[in-house]
Amino acid sequence: MSYCDTATTEATAIEAEPSKERKRENWTRSQQGSSARNLLEKAYFVLGALPADGAWIGLSEVARITGLPKSTVHRLLGTLTNLRLADRHGAGYRLGPRMMSLVKHASGGYASALRDFLLPHLLDLFQSTGHSVHLCVEHMHGALCLEHLHGHTGVRLRVKSGSVLPKHTTAIGRVLTAHSDFVADDDLTAELSGELKRIRREGIAIDVNGLCRGTTCVAAPIWSPARTVMAVFAVTGPVHGLDVPAVSHQLRRAAHSAARDLARSPHLTTRQR
Repeated sequence: MSYCDTATTEATAIEAEPSKERKRENWTRSQQGSSARNLLEKAYFVLGALPADGAWIGLSEVARITGLPKSTVHRLLGTLTNLRLADRHGAGYRLGPRMMSLVKHASGGYASALRDFLLPHLLDLFQSTGHSVHLCVEHMHGALCLEHLHGHTGVRLRVKSGSVLPKHTTAIGRVLTAHSDFVADDDLTAELSGELKRIRREGIAIDVNGLCRGTTCVAAPIWSPARTVMAVFAVTGPVHGLDVPAVSHQLRRAAHSAARDLARSPHLTTRQR
C-alpha cells in the first residue's frame, strides 16, 4: 500500500470517529428525552388520580388507578409534594395548594369577568334561599368554583373559590356532564346515564352527601344564547332543612335571569373559555 493510500485510510478513520461519537451523543440525548417524557406522563397520571374535591387518597389506590408500581407512585408523590402540586397528610394524598392555584389562574381573565358579571345574581339567590350558594364553570375534568357564599347559619363546606369538584358525584358536576358534547353514554353506568337523562329533561340536578355528609345540593345550568352551558348555579343546605321544590324554583328563576342578562353581553357569550 502506498503512502498516499495509507494516509487516505487514516484520514477516513479519523473522520469516522467524530461521526460515531455524535451518534452516541444523539442516542444518549434521545434516551434521556424519552425517559423525561415517560416520567412526565407518569406524573401527569398520578396527579389525575388525586381527588379534586379535597378528599384524601392512599398510595395503594393511586397505584391501582394509574396502573403504576407502588414504588414509582411513592417516588412521584414525594416529588409532587415537594413542589406543592400534591399535599400529604399521614398516609393520604390530595391535590396541593400550588396545583389549585394553577387551576384557578389557568381559567384566565374570562372566568374572572364571568364571575363579576354573575355575582349580583348569585347574591340574589343567596338572599332568597338563605343557604350556601355556588357559581361554577366547566374546567378540564371537573367543575371549577368561581364563587361560594354562605351566611352565619349556612352549611360550612370545604368548597371555596378555586376548588375543583368532581363531575360524576356532585349535582354541579352532573349538570355539566349532562350537557357536555364529550361524554359518551357507553362510558357511564346505567344509573348515572339515567340520571343525566333526567337532568336534561328537568333542568335540575340533585345530590345528597355529594359535597359534604348531611347536605343536599341542587344545581341548575345557565344557558348562553347558543344553548351551551355557560355556568352553573347551585344551592347547598342540610338534608332535612332544604326545601328542594322551593329551591329548585328559585334556582331556575336565578339561572333564567342570569342567562337573559348574558344574552345582552356578547363579549362574554361569544368568547371561548
